Amino acid sequence: MLHAGIDMHKEFLMVTVLDEEGNEVVSPRRIPTGGLSIQEFFSRFEPEEIAAVLEAGLNWYWLCDQLDELGIQNRLCHPLKTSKKGTLVHATYTPPFLAATLKNHC
Repeated sequence: MLHAGIDMHKEFLMVTVLDEEGNEVVSPRRIPTGGLSIQEFFSRFEPEEIAAVLEAGLNWYWLCDQLDELGIQNRLCHPLKTSKKGTLVHATYTPPFLAATLKNHC
């Protein structure tokens, strides 16, 4: 199983994918929120081989709906579970941390 961590921003997503051992399969990528970009990114994976986690925020619902339409299992994670030592992880590191959170905690 592969684990995708998604950090949502207003105009883009930061996404990375880890394997079971925690190795990056896809290094953090910036994906525009508009158009077919999300579908294009996830089209390289079979829906049953990947799961995604995203931080619960103000606009999570549309992304969950889109992932559902693609057949990709997804979960929301509480923002406090996406922090290290009480401080939010920088965006470059957030997607891998979210993917590891899905694998280990959510």
